[in-house]
Amino acid sequence: MQLLLMENISAADNVVQIDKHELVTGDSYYFVYKESQAKNTDIQVLEHWLLTQCVI
Repeated sequence: MQLLLMENISAADNVVQIDKHELVTGDSYYFVYKESQAKNTDIQVLEHWLLTQCVI
């Protein structure tokens, strides 16, 4: 049985920002995963959440 990162898509609501203060540093980050995991729902949910947290 595969362990899931999140039980379902709505579980993404349980991931919260720890610090309410934003610090714009100009740094860049990469979110990487194996190509075989591209259609994994947990990966997609986490990727979507990360993108919603970005300050552009």
